Amino acid sequence: MKLKIENKARNLYNLKNIIKYADIAPLVFFSFDDWKNRKNFFLNKILNSFKAPYIVRSSFLQEDKKNYSNAGKYLSILNINKNNIEKSINTVFQENKKINLRDEVLIQPMIKDVIMSGVAFSHDPNLGSPYRLINWTNGENTTLVTSGKKSNLWQYFPNNKYNIPKKFKKIINLINELLNVFNNI
Repeated sequence: MKLKIENKARNLYNLKNIIKYADIAPLVFFSFDDWKNRKNFFLNKILNSFKAPYIVRSSFLQEDKKNYSNAGKYLSILNINKNNIEKSINTVFQENKKINLRDEVLIQPMIKDVIMSGVAFSHDPNLGSPYRLINWTNGENTTLVTSGKKSNLWQYFPNNKYNIPKKFKKIINLINELLNVFNNI
């Protein structure tokens, strides 16, 4: 199955049942327009879909595009409980000074017992060359890589005979799977 690149929420939703090298956490997402008109419906949907703590993430039209990601530009709020979910959603929407009615917010359960987190690239984000890059940190703090505070970097050229470290094999397989799904983009 081939997909076109959309926003963060829709990409995750579209990939949820077709990729095999990753598990995507449950998600609820909606536009700013829907939130304004059906807030209670979406609050109930979140509370009935999965348990707190939650992460509230931006999924704006200006993110996750073919030629740029704007990764880390917009707000994500971690470890939200059911009592402050509405306020957190409003805060994430308000973070975008030029809100579009079609901008979305994505809510997922917080992942617990994280041992490693980071970002993987199919191409060097600065040069566009086809090097696979994995930028990661060990431990429970999932914000270190995107905040630029501390991380490790590993890169790999796909035609190289170099052995891929065991901890990265599934990630490299996922990158290749995503390249196939998104027509090598």
